[in-house]
Amino acid sequence: MNNEDKRILRGLIESCLTISASAFYPFVKKKIIYTRMPNKMRFYSHYKYMLNCLNCNSNKILHYKWERINWGGNKLSLVIYDSIHKYPRLTFVIEKINGKLYIETLPF
Repeated sequence: MNNEDKRILRGLIESCLTISASAFYPFVKKKIIYTRMPNKMRFYSHYKYMLNCLNCNSNKILHYKWERINWGGNKLSLVIYDSIHKYPRLTFVIEKINGKLYIETLPF
């Protein structure tokens, strides 16, 4: 991953930890960001919804963890936890393919 990718991922992390979807919006508009949703605005709308659920269902003391996923290729998983629940509050699957940075959310 290059510096631009790292900057985008730092923006995603900061947006999640502060529960501020608007902090990630400028990054969503970048040309190297891709999603498998129909379009980026639908991804952003879903992302805002997921952050709203996170805000309602967590104690807002959040931390993150990177995990390597070996199914379906070499992917990274960004997992957001709070200090109360055992299971993650948000999970993102991140994959770099041909210079494109794919960011997906898992439904649970």
